[in-house]
Amino acid sequence: MLPPPTPSFLTRKTKILSQLSVPDAEYTDVSPKGSVDVAIRELIDEINHGYEGLVTTSSCAGRVSVYLEGVKKSKKTTNTLDGGNEVEEEGGEDGAGAGAREATSTVTASSSGGKGGGEWLFVSHDPLELVDLSTGREYDGEHWMEVFGLTGRGSGSGSGSGTGTESGDGEEQEEQEQQRLIHFKFEPMILHILTTSPSHAHLAIQSGMTSGFRETGAVSILPRLTAPFSSSCHQCHTHHPHQSSSTSTPTSTESVTPNPIVAIRSMGLSFESLIGVQPSSSSQRESLVTPEYLSLLVKVANERFEENKKRIARFREALRLAFGSDEAGGAEEKKKVGDSGEWEDAEARKQRKREEGLARREEVRRRKEEERERKRREAEEKGEGKEEIKGEKEGKVDLAEVVLQVPDVL
Repeated sequence: MLPPPTPSFLTRKTKILSQLSVPDAEYTDVSPKGSVDVAIRELIDEINHGYEGLVTTSSCAGRVSVYLEGVKKSKKTTNTLDGGNEVEEEGGEDGAGAGAREATSTVTASSSGGKGGGEWLFVSHDPLELVDLSTGREYDGEHWMEVFGLTGRGSGSGSGSGTGTESGDGEEQEEQEQQRLIHFKFEPMILHILTTSPSHAHLAIQSGMTSGFRETGAVSILPRLTAPFSSSCHQCHTHHPHQSSSTSTPTSTESVTPNPIVAIRSMGLSFESLIGVQPSSSSQRESLVTPEYLSLLVKVANERFEENKKRIARFREALRLAFGSDEAGGAEEKKKVGDSGEWEDAEARKQRKREEGLARREEVRRRKEEERERKRREAEEKGEGKEEIKGEKEGKVDLAEVVLQVPDVL
């Protein structure tokens, strides 16, 4: 048996559900999209309403994106050598003479993950349409270059022709360092679930691992110890209750049941490709790849979407099997009924299943009765046929016997 939900967990779950209960037209969150993805909205509802010991905190159904990194910042550091003593140094070369030396290091203001001042050029949480519905023709690479906001054919953009001078090389290198990279990425579903106990977390992790989300894990799985008045003992490296006087009562250390957060995720389906750059001196986004390569990336992303969809379905079924009859502390397991979108508790579902079972049994019994009646009628019809045949045979007169029975009058 799983432990019942803790009061602190129920408080947090109630707050989360109240936020999710807002109509879709009014709901918003801090994600770039600002709402729950339609592709996993049904899964989110089932977890939040069907398992008392679980509640989702964040989610993404999977996405394909084109991301422009943020502006890179140059950081100058001065290395001053005075009489061989290094005053300040960040990097540099060994064997430098006395005097001042400046080194420039480049710091990226944002990573390819989407944080730090970058820009989303394209984001889709659904597979991309490969065919123009109006003409029936398949989109080519030029179409995707336009959709992603890229120009050029990637013939060494930003590489420069090179003047052969030190100043030219330095400017060229600085220009390359200031370029903002453009990434094409596919990321599968990621789902964070707050659980009421490590036992619940274990089942959720197991469900994620067996359904293909191999990098599934959890945080905050160990109990937290609370000791408001404690001091460290340097001899045994433990905490002891603090006593302000000889008459005071020691404060006992309390163990707070953890509420682990499980992350359902997989890196196996993820992939990323560098497809373009934006020079610091221009707003034009130059492609580093061919249109054909962009078309290939889109097709691969769509294939990953399909596999991601299958894994989500397997995860949903794995959760049902893991928590099916072993929900926390007699909690009411709720399931969705048909297409009506309504939820039913365990007792109502049990009654419905019983009625459906009785109806099926009655249907089977009726069919057997009909089958027996049909066979009986067929047997009767066959029996009547045999009687008629027998009667016909008995009604026939043998001429030889008639001749023998005629008296000889001659």
